[in-house]
Amino acid sequence: MPIDPIQETAVAFHEAPELIPGRPHVSTLHRWRLRGVRGRRLETFLSGGRRFTTLEAIERFLRPAPEDQEAKACRQ
Repeated sequence: MPIDPIQETAVAFHEAPELIPGRPHVSTLHRWRLRGVRGRRLETFLSGGRRFTTLEAIERFLRPAPEDQEAKACRQ
């Protein structure tokens, strides 16, 4: 789902680590946006030459993927 900067709460990219458990380094967030983790990427956008993400995009990225939940249920 692409970011809708009008509907979602924008966060400057360099401030985003403060909102994530464990406070990952900003370079980790760049890796998440460029390469992703397990096929999922952190959504970002540029505005005025600055990179932003949104609170909602961070939530979507950190939320377990449906296939992860199914695999966990099968192991139990």
